Amino acid sequence: MSLGLRDSRAARRRRFRRRFIFVLAFFGGLFALGWSAYQSGHALARLEVDILDDQVGNLTAELDESRRRIATLEVENRKLAGERETWRQRYDAEVPKGREKELFNHVQEQIANEVPTDRLRLMIEAAGRKLTCAEAPATKRFIVRTTLYQGRDDTVDFGNGIVTVTAEGETATDPSGKVEAWFDPARTVTVAFTELGGRRTVASGRLPLHHSMVVGSEEFRFAVKPGERRGFVEVTADRCAIPEK
Repeated sequence: MSLGLRDSRAARRRRFRRRFIFVLAFFGGLFALGWSAYQSGHALARLEVDILDDQVGNLTAELDESRRRIATLEVENRKLAGERETWRQRYDAEVPKGREKELFNHVQEQIANEVPTDRLRLMIEAAGRKLTCAEAPATKRFIVRTTLYQGRDDTVDFGNGIVTVTAEGETATDPSGKVEAWFDPARTVTVAFTELGGRRTVASGRLPLHHSMVVGSEEFRFAVKPGERRGFVEVTADRCAIPEK
């Protein structure tokens, strides 16, 4: 009886040890798995942190480069603004405007028409001097040429043939629209001034017209207006000597 009781107790102790070992092994396995998962998660987190650190470093470097570029562009922009201001001041100071531009364009036109520059210089220098003109202006009249009239009395000259004046106009019409032979004084007229030697300048527009020209050491000033007789214009000319320096 005592032997059976001892065997039963020994069996219970063996079962208890096996269960304890099983529980210990089970929780040890769980701990090992947990530790392994922790280590894996820590390594993954460290890797992600390293990647993020690299990205932050790259972004910081790009931001610093962008700031440097912005600073460089600001310096260049200030430089360009200064250059623009310099050019604007030069433009305002050197480029002719208003009456000066009109005079400059007229000089350029005369040069394009092959007017000698020494003659232009002489005229400009003489502009502020008092001219010696003939006592009385000369007035002459002539017929304006049209597409229907190319006849006589369509030219006059001044200064004993130094300057010859002719004109062309647009044909007039009567109230019914019928074309007439004479020109229409209310429309554009082109007056030509031809020097002895062939050089020709023109004045064009609605009458009256004014024109001046230098021939040799003299200036001719012309005023053209409609004549009292139909088809005619009247030209009045002043002939003035350009004074010496």
